[in-house]
Amino acid sequence: MLTFCVLHLCRPRINELQEELRALGATAVVVKDDAFAASKMIGRAKLGLNCIGGELSTVLAKMLDDGASLVTYGGMSKRPLIVPTSLMIFKDIRCYGFWLTRWTQQHGAEEKEKMMKEVLSLIRDGEIQMGVEEVPLSQFKEGVELAMSAYRSKKVVLKCSD
Repeated sequence: MLTFCVLHLCRPRINELQEELRALGATAVVVKDDAFAASKMIGRAKLGLNCIGGELSTVLAKMLDDGASLVTYGGMSKRPLIVPTSLMIFKDIRCYGFWLTRWTQQHGAEEKEKMMKEVLSLIRDGEIQMGVEEVPLSQFKEGVELAMSAYRSKKVVLKCSD
């Protein structure tokens, strides 16, 4: 089993998220102004996972160790990824994009099935936790509204039976 030290860099809603993210396994939960102090406490990261973009991608990139990778899989801020040239040259930071649809197209059905079985096994064994909020199918409209609301930390699942 792999062990990770997880520093969760979040936007200013930290008070709402801190307890929940620590319960999911975060080593530390910080806002961008505290990020550098936190990264000094736990060490520089070899991998940064970015789903926000914009100026938070700069903060995240600066927290990475020499030769680290920054993988972007979302753009919630709707702002461009900003990585200083100096980090790419002097720290050899590498930036990658990940799009699950492309991965699926490139790896085919067998590889996707294998990956899904591995992920489901990790969920079943409690190694990966997933926040889910069940809504009865009879409340379909409310469930969709809930799923579309801002700042959701859990997935909405329509429950078809009791």
